[in-house]
Amino acid sequence: MRGQRDKVTFSPRGVAASFIIVMAALLFSCGLPTSEYLYPPAEFSQTSANLVVLYHNSNNVHDDNGFNGYKIYYRVFDAYDNAYRSWDYLSQHLTSSNVTSIASSKGYYPLLKETSDRTSYDYSTLIPYSVCESGTYDYFALNMNSTTTWTITGITGSSSAEVLSYVVRNKGSSTTDPSYADFCVTSNYVEGDQDYDGAASSPSSIFIVYFAVAYGKSSSLADIYSDPNETGYDSIIEPSSSNLYTPGS
Repeated sequence: MRGQRDKVTFSPRGVAASFIIVMAALLFSCGLPTSEYLYPPAEFSQTSANLVVLYHNSNNVHDDNGFNGYKIYYRVFDAYDNAYRSWDYLSQHLTSSNVTSIASSKGYYPLLKETSDRTSYDYSTLIPYSVCESGTYDYFALNMNSTTTWTITGITGSSSAEVLSYVVRNKGSSTTDPSYADFCVTSNYVEGDQDYDGAASSPSSIFIVYFAVAYGKSSSLADIYSDPNETGYDSIIEPSSSNLYTPGS
């Protein structure tokens, strides 16, 4: 009598378990994907009615995480209550994943630079990574001049400042002359401007709410931002009577 051959059986549970083990081995051997991350500015604050300062966070490195520099978003208000309510909303809702959607829905726009010949708009990153990583500057200042075009300066030491760019409003206008977008000219604030929440044109004084973000590109070339409300950092400037801005004529 011939002996009975060993029977080979397949268990669905056994096949599933083997598949999970193999996939886990592949994942750990290749490395799990990680989300790309940017740090907020080390400091972002308004130190006087005419000065906003931004300190580079050295954890942001262009080669390592796609860091391209810093953007400063803003909105202009002619009434404190409206400015405060907008700031309060940002403080409760802004995250790294919704910067562009909230900015769009609440009327916030990135500050624009003038081109080097000062005849048109420059849409590149406001404070680029190259000046942040140069080691030349201790921090950067937005100079809110009352009678001349605003500037971004690189500050070295206690008194040495270098103008890096001239800064103008983001009015969404088709004009190529940025002088019509100067913050320092009262008559440039017109009811209906996309960046202005005001009941009347040519206000005598204004409140401006700012928030700053580190900006970059992911490995898939998607835009990435830092979280303006990250614990330990303060990247949204609250309106107050001490930072009331008064433009010139």
